[in-house]
Amino acid sequence: MPGLSFILDQIIPDTCVLCFQTQKKYSRHRLCSFCWADLHRIGLACTACSLPLPMPGLCSSCTKHPLVNGQAVIPLKHINDTRTLIHQLKFKRDLRAGQTLSALMLDIIRIRYQGNSLPECLIPVPLSWRNQFRRGYNQADWLAQPLGHALKIPRLTTHICRRHGPAQHSLSYHDRQIQQLHTFVLKKTIKFNHVAIVDDVLTTGGTVKALSQILHRSGVKQIDIWCASRALPPSIIAHRSIAQPC
Repeated sequence: MPGLSFILDQIIPDTCVLCFQTQKKYSRHRLCSFCWADLHRIGLACTACSLPLPMPGLCSSCTKHPLVNGQAVIPLKHINDTRTLIHQLKFKRDLRAGQTLSALMLDIIRIRYQGNSLPECLIPVPLSWRNQFRRGYNQADWLAQPLGHALKIPRLTTHICRRHGPAQHSLSYHDRQIQQLHTFVLKKTIKFNHVAIVDDVLTTGGTVKALSQILHRSGVKQIDIWCASRALPPSIIAHRSIAQPC
């Protein structure tokens, strides 16, 4: 109802999630026009892992061993304001930051799947029961919920569980890869051919690889990745200017 929205905007004006500037008009991405324009978006990228590339296709790693056999759909580079949004969602229970990220994800998903079939279900990357209990929520599921609702795709949240282990940021790359191979356990058979794994950040790809192995063993044929942001390898950060958004 446009009239009701206008009245609410005057009585309870919204604020930008990042700079907290008062918004004269409600926006579904919860950002002012300046913060919205300043986000570092991913342009041309590897279709299997969303690593930024000078031209579309597969990166050198995915040419040999694709991260997934479907497509990776990720709108943002994991730097600057995007890191702030992820941190607010992940550690401060900031649902508004989650709404911003899911709105950005939804925009690019709709573009990338024009004329193509959407996944049959969404699988938010699960937390271990200890982390779920401690945090009280799963940030991946917070992103998956509005996406599933908008696209009319069911979410599966009880079919795969995650064993508790050391925090990934505390481990070396090698130890992280080893840990993730034994992280997930299939509890129920997944009766879908095409699924999308949903998470907040794609970093090394170890979590996706471990989940993909479980899903393929369950009979899933095609796996896509939907994440809010893509961590950039140090080599790209060092050799590519990221002072201006793409």
